[in-house]
Amino acid sequence: MFATIYALLHDTFMLLSIVYSSDIERLLEIMRQGHEVTMQTYRDMIERWRADIEASHQKFLNEQEKIRARRERKREKPIHWQPGVNMW
Repeated sequence: MFATIYALLHDTFMLLSIVYSSDIERLLEIMRQGHEVTMQTYRDMIERWRADIEASHQKFLNEQEKIRARRERKREKPIHWQPGVNMW
């Protein structure tokens, strides 16, 4: 039974391992050693994931704000008219 649960969890967690490999490896190591995996272990892991996601989202929002500000500055630049180049 333990082997079946372990295999199922292993397959499930391998899907997430791209992003959260250190937590998943830690959890699998606890299971390999035969220690009980408590709900607190899962809560801690999920809390770390939430913090990582929040930090990534904040970084994304900051990058978007920089892009928006750059576009706004570019839009505010005066056009330098050059004879024969800027013609209507």
